[in-house]
Amino acid sequence: MAGLDAIQASQMGWTDGAGKALRTLGDLLMKVEYASCDPSNETRTSPQLMVMDMETGTTILLKTTPHQGGKTGGDGYVRFPDYEQSNPMRIPPTLKEAVMLDKMAGMLGGRISAAVMREIAEAVAEANELRLSPDKETYKHWLAEHANHPDELNEMLDEFRKATVKNQKGDTLLAMQAIPHMVAMASIEVMQDIVAEYMMELEVIE
Repeated sequence: MAGLDAIQASQMGWTDGAGKALRTLGDLLMKVEYASCDPSNETRTSPQLMVMDMETGTTILLKTTPHQGGKTGGDGYVRFPDYEQSNPMRIPPTLKEAVMLDKMAGMLGGRISAAVMREIAEAVAEANELRLSPDKETYKHWLAEHANHPDELNEMLDEFRKATVKNQKGDTLLAMQAIPHMVAMASIEVMQDIVAEYMMELEVIE
């Protein structure tokens, strides 16, 4: 079980921009969490948050979905430790072609002659034409006759290609639900008065 069950909450009345604001706040909080946590340890919590739209009165409570077992094991949030992942070094086809042509030029005295380049271009055009034609048998025969060197190239590259090790952030799982509330435990007017009083106090301090 993972994710945030918020379908009902998403159908309630929200002021335009609320989603963007909450997403931006969430991104900032995630950066703070990653910076403050121990990446080598597993983190398990059960956050409880109340979100209220002061314009429409829409209010939801974010809390852990009741459950047992699974990777979350009853918790609302789990962050697993960072880990190292090995990935084979990727060599783009264009890079292979550039290196091969450069080495061919060196073996041919510093440059590839126009005749050699023309033969290469004609062979590529012929192979591509056969590849796009409905005559698949002829194309297979052409590959068997002319295109066995790529296999040798890949075998050679496999001998030198080393796996790159990258540090990956630990996976995070969420098992929470957004429960709609009838303007929480106070009316929207009361909440607006509380916010207004708080803003006035800030102005006095500043």
